[in-house]
Amino acid sequence: MTPSTPTPTTNKTKTQTKTTTTTQTIPSNPRLSSHHAPLTSLFSDINAWATQWANPTFTPSPTLTTTLRAFLPNGSLTRCSSAILHHRPTTTLLLSAIVAKILTRHCLCESFLFHSGHDAGRVLDGWFAAQATLEDKTRFLEAQAEEFELVAGKDGFATWRREACEVLARETARKVRPLMRVWPDTLAFEPGTRQFCITLEEIFMKGFEIGFGMKAGRDERYDVRWVRDSVTFVPEEMVDVVPGAYKDAPLREPESFRVRWCVAPVVIRGSIVEEELEGGSRQRVWKEDVLCKAKVFLFK
Repeated sequence: MTPSTPTPTTNKTKTQTKTTTTTQTIPSNPRLSSHHAPLTSLFSDINAWATQWANPTFTPSPTLTTTLRAFLPNGSLTRCSSAILHHRPTTTLLLSAIVAKILTRHCLCESFLFHSGHDAGRVLDGWFAAQATLEDKTRFLEAQAEEFELVAGKDGFATWRREACEVLARETARKVRPLMRVWPDTLAFEPGTRQFCITLEEIFMKGFEIGFGMKAGRDERYDVRWVRDSVTFVPEEMVDVVPGAYKDAPLREPESFRVRWCVAPVVIRGSIVEEELEGGSRQRVWKEDVLCKAKVFLFK
């Protein structure tokens, strides 16, 4: 049975402290969450997979164009298509970005359970932001944690997750076929090529484990955001995937660089904390910090 949707209450409870939903972004601090290391490892695994299988010699084709347009805005495609076709590192980054986008949608985003086809999945995008008070946000997080614990504890969940990873691996391999240097028609019988699908299955399995872990928090929330193309480079939230390419210029003049495309998303952690105000009073606020910076490919 699908868990019931958490409904925010309109009754306001009096407390001894003031409350506000003002958000604030502070510099990244890996010690703030146990999810930092697994997330970093996950996107590193995706990049390693892409490095192994990216095709350095593919040529333009309608199939390739279709693949690129499905994952890149038209502006990004126009600006980077020439570089993609003649530069192996760029091809690797593009392949990594496509796989990361698919994984984020099915394993990490707000409604990943819905996108992965689980019966209990519901579209939750925007729900949390709509909760007006900190009490409403707390109730939402508690209901969400209970819902995901219920899903993970049901008989058959392990089988569903394994089968979902197998399906996602096959579908992802087909989508990125034009960017790969080898393609086993059966995904199983060609000697030496089954491994890339097994690795993808393992990557999606790790994604599900992290996604469920992030939903288990009753006093914190994780928001996975993809940086839009052409926005100004922000060092506090982004990191250049080609370090040194501009001789550290982005650190001195970030406003002169823009994002060509995003290779890995920024992960924002939010939680309720108490801050001391002038006069000794305390205020409860919802504060956000950058847990993992977005990896971006820049242009000037």
